Amino acid sequence: MPLLLNLLARFHTLELFKRWLMFSGGNQGFGVGPWHIQNKPIIIQKWDPGLRTLEFNMAKLPIWVQLSHIPLELFAQRGISYIASALGNPFYMDRFTASQQRLAFAKVCVEIDAKMEIPKMIDVALRDGTIDQIYVDISLDASKMQ
Repeated sequence: MPLLLNLLARFHTLELFKRWLMFSGGNQGFGVGPWHIQNKPIIIQKWDPGLRTLEFNMAKLPIWVQLSHIPLELFAQRGISYIASALGNPFYMDRFTASQQRLAFAKVCVEIDAKMEIPKMIDVALRDGTIDQIYVDISLDASKMQ
């Protein structure tokens, strides 16, 4: 989050309609998203001189999920991406998951279909042909995201 706050500090901010913020200033980019502030996704869009309304396609949303009971053979970036892809398009992992410093669970940001009902469990096939269940939780505290 410090990186995002550092980027936002370079811009002038204007509140629009008590729900939207407009940032202006320079040609600095925000880089690759998605971005979250206090566990809420924010949408960053390049300004267009013909902009009349602020409408966004919310068919897909980035969310953080916590995956637990992951077999050790899948507890690597490739394996966790394989599991998270059952929910949608995996974007990135928190730093403890990516560096394998915490093996009890994994935190992954996944782009999901907004109308999708998120399952409580995901069945995954292991190398020996057995099926294992991975538990899915979306009630994460963003203040603990690293």
